[in-house]
Amino acid sequence: MDVFESYFPHPNAFVKDYKENIEQAASFFDYGLSDDEIHRRSKELKERSFDKKALYHHLHTYNSSFLYNEKALEEIEKLKDSNAVMVVTGQQAGLAAGPLYTISKAITTLKQAQKQEKHLGIPVLPVFWIAGEDHDWEEVNHIFLPGSTSLKKFTYKGPFRPGVPVSEQTIEEDAIIKWWIELKEYLPETNHTKGIYYTLKKLAGRSYYYTDFFGEVMRWLFRDTGLIMLDAHNPNLRALEKDTFASLIKNHKTVQEAVEYGRKNREAAEYPLPEGLPQEGVHLFYHYRSQRHLLFERDSQSFTDKKGRAVFYKEELLDSLSSSPVSFSANVFTRPLVQEKLLPVLTFIAGPGEINYWSMLQPLFHSFHVKVPPVYPRYEFTFIPRRIQSILRHENLSAIQFLNGEADKIINRLQERAKKVDGGHMADVLLSEISPYHAKMREEWERLNPSEKSFGDKNWSLLKKNIMDLAKKIDGFQENQEQCRLQKIRKTAQLLCPLNRPQERVFNILYFVNKSGDDFVSRLNTLEFSETVSHKIINL
Repeated sequence: MDVFESYFPHPNAFVKDYKENIEQAASFFDYGLSDDEIHRRSKELKERSFDKKALYHHLHTYNSSFLYNEKALEEIEKLKDSNAVMVVTGQQAGLAAGPLYTISKAITTLKQAQKQEKHLGIPVLPVFWIAGEDHDWEEVNHIFLPGSTSLKKFTYKGPFRPGVPVSEQTIEEDAIIKWWIELKEYLPETNHTKGIYYTLKKLAGRSYYYTDFFGEVMRWLFRDTGLIMLDAHNPNLRALEKDTFASLIKNHKTVQEAVEYGRKNREAAEYPLPEGLPQEGVHLFYHYRSQRHLLFERDSQSFTDKKGRAVFYKEELLDSLSSSPVSFSANVFTRPLVQEKLLPVLTFIAGPGEINYWSMLQPLFHSFHVKVPPVYPRYEFTFIPRRIQSILRHENLSAIQFLNGEADKIINRLQERAKKVDGGHMADVLLSEISPYHAKMREEWERLNPSEKSFGDKNWSLLKKNIMDLAKKIDGFQENQEQCRLQKIRKTAQLLCPLNRPQERVFNILYFVNKSGDDFVSRLNTLEFSETVSHKIINL
């Protein structure tokens, strides 16, 4: 693997400014990303108390459940040191690790933990926070792979319970096998294909819940590392968060006001707000009778659901929290605060969307007497297989052109160059020249035979069609001569920027593991990357 790095300004104004360390964007956070700022954060964490003994017990128990657990358990031992801190990232439990950016988040976390451990001289644990409380099944039950002419979606068709968190959705080995059989028709057969199938089958057989399978796959891919898995919706973990959730319930007005203040701060800075922000509610979910209810204030002592049909009294919620803490979960605003209260977070590794959300959290964090941790942008990867490298060399093109969104321009330019005769242009010229004469003929025909006026119009339509058909024949014949070349360019565009989106937001890691072997991620993790916000282009 060879690494080439290049900078691409992010299309979102706030994310772009934050990555470029523009003061206006950085002011929404409590720390910068310099070594001095990380050291300051480390010192301030020492002044806070965390139940590391309970954390150790939970993380050790949870990670022991995975087949490839050895390195993670070794890393968890560091938590016995009172100075231990964590570099944390998180993501939904996507199928077979989900989109590629899940991998880039984990690698950034591992690299930062290693770096800060050397820099600070204290244990720094890499933790992956699985957002198991999420219930958007349609977002996590499929993957995309490159196809022959377009990308292909492969959906897991196992059992599904509507409205239930992903951590409570069961996984079926037989459904995974059926999913794999469908997928295998599109994956090129390699020396690694059978091994991947048997591994996934084995991991699915060990998994009861969907998040279990996600954790098993992640630990398999990162088996040579100490990446620690944490399921946010695990009942035993929720028990460690009871005090935080109780505080959020009791101080729900403070939460609402702080979130609104954070939103207004962003608007005042004239940065566009992220799409899909929750607008109302107390930013907590209550899981009741197999449904997840976003809580809304009804009065000072009670809450209701979004439709105003149910009533949940504050004291009843606190009693429920005491007996069943897994019945509660946070939303996009309160989840980071719950994490901050639970874990000694040295830095949080964030994607562009999370950078946007976290920029609004400062008032909420301060209301609960904590600071927003340093938010470090995750690495951004694009993988280029050898076949695509060869096409780029042959066509004298660069991956940068495709990543800059020039794919259509490149294809159009090749199509134009393929035309030695421009049939479409010739047809337009011819039609413009004969149009007045034919119009005159239609007028005369209408004067001579008014009842047959439509014949002239039909004749003109037929004439235009015949001329355009000939033009298309002329252009199509020339284009077909270049079709093989254009198809290669389209395949290159599909792999590097599918649907005109970054590769890592669409494709799944299995495509590359199938090509390169199940140690693909381990080898990727050994590469050296710069500390800049540049995009990492990996030639395989």
